[in-house]
Amino acid sequence: MGQKTPANYGSTKDFEPKSRVSQQGVKYEKIPIHPVRSSKTVVKKVLFMKKLIYILFAVLASVDAYAAVTITANDPNIQYTGRVDFSNPLAPVISWSGTSVIANFQGTSIQATLNEMGGNYFYFIVDNGTPNKIGLSGGPKTYTIATGLPDTTHKVEIYKRTEAINWPSAFINFIIDNGKKLTPPPPRPIRKIEFYGDSITAGLALDGPDDNMNATNTNAYLTYGAITAMNLNAECHIIAVSGIPLVRSSGGSDNMSNNYYYRLRGENGSSYWDFNQWKPDLILINLGQNDKWAGVTQAEAVPAYVNFVNTIRTRYGDMTAKKIPVILALGSMDATYSGSPWPGYIQQAIDSLHSTYSDYNVYKVIFPWCGIWAHPHAPQNAAMAQQLTNFIIANIPGFSLHLADLNNDGVINFLDFARFSNHWLETDCGPCSGADLSGDNNVTMDDVLVLAENWLQDYTN
Repeated sequence: MGQKTPANYGSTKDFEPKSRVSQQGVKYEKIPIHPVRSSKTVVKKVLFMKKLIYILFAVLASVDAYAAVTITANDPNIQYTGRVDFSNPLAPVISWSGTSVIANFQGTSIQATLNEMGGNYFYFIVDNGTPNKIGLSGGPKTYTIATGLPDTTHKVEIYKRTEAINWPSAFINFIIDNGKKLTPPPPRPIRKIEFYGDSITAGLALDGPDDNMNATNTNAYLTYGAITAMNLNAECHIIAVSGIPLVRSSGGSDNMSNNYYYRLRGENGSSYWDFNQWKPDLILINLGQNDKWAGVTQAEAVPAYVNFVNTIRTRYGDMTAKKIPVILALGSMDATYSGSPWPGYIQQAIDSLHSTYSDYNVYKVIFPWCGIWAHPHAPQNAAMAQQLTNFIIANIPGFSLHLADLNNDGVINFLDFARFSNHWLETDCGPCSGADLSGDNNVTMDDVLVLAENWLQDYTN
C-alpha cells in the first residue's frame, strides 16, 4: 500500500510518528516521510550552490593574487650604509643623517615599515630616480614606496635626510608582491669617506627659504659631502650635529671630540661605535664655525684640531702609520669670510701635525664664504662638492672618477699598470694609492682582475 502524500504542506499532523506492532510482537516506530520537492526547486538550489562555489574560488584566487611577501630587516639581501644599531636585528635603529637602507626587489610594488621615534624625514628612491620626501609619523607605520612598476627587478633606497638630534627611526621590513623576493644588493662602492661636521655638513636649512631650520628643510642627501661621495663612487658616513663646535660654542661646552664622534647613535651618549667595523679611505673634518661665533681663540683652536686628528687616527689604529688621508676643511659660512683668522688656524694645526707628529698625510680645504648670510643651500653645496671633488682627485692618491684610472688621465693603460705594480702585495694600505681596486685594503690578484676588466677603457671622448 502506497504512502499517503498530505495535501497541506504546512501541517505536521500526518507526519507524527505512529507506532505499530508486527505479527512477531516487535514494536516499530513509523518514520515520517517529507513531501517531495518539485524538480524546479532542486535545479534552483543546485545552481545557487554552483554560483556560491564559483564566488568562493574567486575570492580565494583574489586573496592569493594580492597576498604580499614580508622581508624582515635581518634579510641578508638588505644593504645598510652608515652607523646602524643592530642590537635588535629585526628592528635596527637608524640615527645619523645620510644613513641608508638599500635592496634590489622583484615585482611591481614595494612598501616599508618603520618605527619613528621622533620627527624625521626620509627620501624614498626607486631605481635611482627622483627622491620622494616622506615625513614619518610617530610609532610603527607601513609606507607605500612605489606601485605600478614594470614587473622586473628594481632598486629601492631609504635615505635619512634629518639629523640624529631629530631622534632615531627603526627599520622593520619591506613588503613586496606575492611570489617575489629580494635579489642580491648592488656592489658596495670601493672607496669610503667619513665626514665630521656641524650644521653645514648635516644640511641644516639646505632646502628652506632664507634660513628656515625646521626639520623638513634639513637635507643630508644634497650636502657637499654626500655629493662628493657620489662623484667619487664612494660610500660615506656623515657624523654631523648642528651647533656642535670644535672646542666650545655659545650654547655650551659640548663638542665633537668629547661628546659625539664616537657614538653609534647620535642621540645616545652611551652608545659606542665599533671603529673596527668600517675603516675609511679618507676623513674630512669641517668644524670651527660655531667656535668662531663663540670667540674661541687661536690658542684654543690650533691644539684642538691637532688633538682631534690624533684621536681619530688612534681610534682607527692609524696613529703610527698615518695611512688614512685627513682633510681639515672650513666653510662656507662666515668663518671663511674675508679677513677671518680661522683658515690660518687650520694651517697652523697642519704645520704642528707635520713638525710634532710627522703627520704629512693632512690636507687643507677652505670653502669660500657662500655669499649668503645663512646656511648654504643646494647651489652652494653643489659648488662646495665640485671644489672638494677636484681637490681630492688632484691631491689624494687612490681617488679618481674612474675605477683603475690610477693617474687620472681618463685612460686605463700601462701608465696605470706601472703605478699599480709599485704597490703589489702591499697589505693594510688603505686605498694603496689607488692600487686597491677591490676595496679590501690589500693589493692582490683580486685587484689584477679588476684592472684587467677595465683595461684600455678611454673616458676622454
